[in-house]
Amino acid sequence: MSKYDNTVDNLQQLVEELKNYLKLYKQYTQLQLVEKLTLLLSALITGTIVLVLVLCVLFYMSFTIAYMIAPLVGGLAMAFGIITLVLLLLLLLVFFNKQRLIIRPVTRILANILLSSNEEEDKL
Repeated sequence: MSKYDNTVDNLQQLVEELKNYLKLYKQYTQLQLVEKLTLLLSALITGTIVLVLVLCVLFYMSFTIAYMIAPLVGGLAMAFGIITLVLLLLLLLVFFNKQRLIIRPVTRILANILLSSNEEEDKL
C-alpha cells in the first residue's frame, strides 16, 4: 500500500510541477511579447520623429535653394518651379525604388526586432 501511495504522491507532485511550469512559461511568453512590442513601438516612434525632422529640413532647404537660384533663373516663380521639379523627380525615384529603399530595410528591421533572441536565452 505504501508503494501505491508513494506513486500517487509522485504523480500529484508531477502534475503540480507541470502546472507551475505552464504558468511560468505563460508569464515568460507574455514578457517576451511586451519586450518585442516595446522595441517595435520605439522604432516606430524614432522613425516618425526622424521623418518629420527630415521633412522640415527638406522644406526649409528647398526654400533656401529657391531664393538662392532666383536671380540666376529669372525670378522666384521659376526658381520654385525648378525646385518642385527636382522634388518630383526625387519622389519618382523613391517610388520606383521603394522595394530597395523602403520595403527591404523595414522588413529587415522588423525581422531583427521580432526574431532576435536574447543572449540570456542562449545561455539557458
